[in-house]
Amino acid sequence: MLVRRSHAVRRIVGRSFLGLALGAGAAGLAAFPGASPAGAVTCVPAGSTGLTAATVVTTTLTGGTVNATGCDVGIYVASNNATVSGVTVSGANDEGILAEDATGLTITGNTVENNGVNPNKLIPDGHALMLDGVSTSTITNNTVKNNANGGIGLADTGPVDPGALTQNSGATPVPSTGDTISGNTATGNTGGCGIIIEAWDPGAGISGAMVLNNTVTGAVGQFGPGGPVIGQIVVADDAAGASVSTTTISGNTVSQSFVTGITLHANAPNDVISNTSIVNNILSDNNWGAANAAPSTDAIALIDEQFPAPNAATISGTSISGNTITDQVVAVWSKGATTTTVGTNNITLPAGGTAVFNVPTAGGGYWLAGSDGGAFAFGNASFDGSVGSAGLKLQKPIVAIAPSRDRGGYWEVAADGGVLGFGDAYYYGSLPGLHVSVSNIVAFTPTPTTDQGATNGLGYWLVGSDGGVFALGDASFHGSLPALGVHVNDIVAIVPTATGKGYWLVGSDGGVFAFGDALFHGSLPGLGAHVSNVVGMASSPTGNGYWLVGSDGGVFAFGDALFHGSLPGLGAHVSNVVGISATPSGKGYWLAGADGGVFNFGDATFDKSLPGLGVTVKNIIGLAST
Repeated sequence: MLVRRSHAVRRIVGRSFLGLALGAGAAGLAAFPGASPAGAVTCVPAGSTGLTAATVVTTTLTGGTVNATGCDVGIYVASNNATVSGVTVSGANDEGILAEDATGLTITGNTVENNGVNPNKLIPDGHALMLDGVSTSTITNNTVKNNANGGIGLADTGPVDPGALTQNSGATPVPSTGDTISGNTATGNTGGCGIIIEAWDPGAGISGAMVLNNTVTGAVGQFGPGGPVIGQIVVADDAAGASVSTTTISGNTVSQSFVTGITLHANAPNDVISNTSIVNNILSDNNWGAANAAPSTDAIALIDEQFPAPNAATISGTSISGNTITDQVVAVWSKGATTTTVGTNNITLPAGGTAVFNVPTAGGGYWLAGSDGGAFAFGNASFDGSVGSAGLKLQKPIVAIAPSRDRGGYWEVAADGGVLGFGDAYYYGSLPGLHVSVSNIVAFTPTPTTDQGATNGLGYWLVGSDGGVFALGDASFHGSLPALGVHVNDIVAIVPTATGKGYWLVGSDGGVFAFGDALFHGSLPGLGAHVSNVVGMASSPTGNGYWLVGSDGGVFAFGDALFHGSLPGLGAHVSNVVGISATPSGKGYWLAGADGGVFNFGDATFDKSLPGLGVTVKNIIGLAST
């Protein structure tokens, strides 16, 4: 791979005629939207979609203007081998052009603009130019701009018809095969991706799609009433058991997308994306919103969501070569994808950029942190720096460590609320930076990444021993103990819910306090257990339970969190446990001691410890797992 490093880092935050005007070549309309004396559009049924259309095409529609104001769809294509060319369509509530269950279509030279003005939320995923269950068709040289429901969509159909209102659970799956999307321009589209190839129906799927020489453009830092211009070319499975195979993405220019420039996303159990070729594309300034994949700007992302066998999703056989990538911190970002071939690409990276980043397998390693800011990495956790290696000077001791969103780095936080980021754990503020003077910060946790968008791993919460909570970045404040008039001085941990819309606090006596959407599942005082040595907390994967751990390694399980063992239960006598971290499955956990000893239970794997390496310390304050 050819990699060049640039010297500068670029900072990127975040109806005049109603109906149809026919050209000379227009013919074959099954329905023509007549104009009333007042000039109103007459909307007609769009097949069996449950939607209405300004016009329905059965053979050829050439030239003119379709103003679809008041209709769900501008042009509904109702038969095989139909052609829609040179038409300007606008004003539809949902899709500007919609076709389904057809072959041999030609959609060329049209302008599809200002549609999606009042989208129906019951349509699974309609786009401005949408084709469902369409094969051997061409979508070429269209301009798709300023729509509020994304750009061009190609999908299969069946029990789920992603572009329709009416759904039929008994429908026969219809694949999309051998389609070409080429030479189109997608710009200014909010509410959806620029170009998306998406599978919804097991037994149908998409195969042999060609996405060639398109231009997809976003707008760095700009937000409108419909949000940012999403941009992006994406290949996605959107339902369990869906598949997309043998897709070619070549010669496209993708820039300034809010999300990653080209993305493959298998996001449900048993999804399959296979044999995708990503070649000779030009990508720059993408994922400026850090909204998916890397918490950095990145050009290409392979996102295989992790589901345990036998429900695993797969992305395999991807080939990436000949692409020109500039103004990105990460060129190729991959989570869970297998048999990926990254050939020679022309990549210009800023200082500290990464050509190819592979997300460590969840639960395959862990970090330990010392009060002096020393960091120790084990298993597949990577060492990305420490206070000492960075030549930093602490004002207060380090009290917590936590991994970044993609486990490509970690934060350390000090007792005064100072936050230090290493690797791709980025800085979203600190208490000293806000001129907040405290010295009792005891714990820290990053926000989770959620599909609901409540948080996206771009922020964190800090908590003091008095239960005061500080929210920075995309973290929201959901309450604190001082705000409730509760006076304590023994809070030891904060843990977020999976949605990012709440958190738990725990005290050294095992008392648990729930805020936001965090649910209370019990506490030690509530059980009549008298302890004063609780040091940490971890939540179950569902968020419907949690574990507490004491300094003696005793573990207490609540809700759906299951007990997998403890140090007293093993007859081990210690008094220096400092923290607990759960495995991704929730079927195990690690405990860490102040001497860097690590104890694994359930399906947690042992990846060595400091005493085992002959390293003598007494100041470990916590652990974080990948």
